[in-house]
Amino acid sequence: LVIKIKPDVLAVTETWLRPTKDTASESVTIPGYNFVGRDKPDSFTGAQGVGIYIKHGMNYTQRTDLELPMLMNTGIQINL
Repeated sequence: LVIKIKPDVLAVTETWLRPTKDTASESVTIPGYNFVGRDKPDSFTGAQGVGIYIKHGMNYTQRTDLELPMLMNTGIQINL
């Protein structure tokens, strides 16, 4: 579906990605997109993790300053 519609930006939730497992952010690529994510810390319980796919060629900045320790969130800024 993503390849057919080709959105500029696609946000995903409940990724279950974990930095110390086989399901790290690097394992969920979509051709033609960069992935910015926040993996589920091992200390968190349940399904968590978020990510944003950004179409190659878009100028963006990951906004880690917007991440909050008590929330599973991430953000980007699109630079026009």
